[in-house]
Amino acid sequence: MQSRFSCCYPHEERAAPVPPHWLSAGVPLPDHRRQEPLDAARLAAGLDLAQQLLDQGRPVYVHCMAGIERSPLIAVGLTARARNMSLFDALDWVRRCHPAARPIVSHLELLERLLAK
Repeated sequence: MQSRFSCCYPHEERAAPVPPHWLSAGVPLPDHRRQEPLDAARLAAGLDLAQQLLDQGRPVYVHCMAGIERSPLIAVGLTARARNMSLFDALDWVRRCHPAARPIVSHLELLERLLAK
């Protein structure tokens, strides 16, 4: 790995420093601890930025604090786009790779609307 996409807020990043030679980008996304809603523009920006890292031809480590809600959400979106899958097929694929993945239902609904565009 030499690329990382982070779904964390700046105060969470202190717990996961990035090696200096890695490419790193991110968009903070809310998880179950945040009361703010996830908006479509932020999720779309996150997907686009993560895709830009992938387009550089390197594996990308998609990161959040627990690996349960936010990073799997991005992985589902990237998988659905790359493999031309439905949201639920992409979610199933991600869960087969990472059984702990449990994106928030309302976030999946928002992702489904974005993918339909």
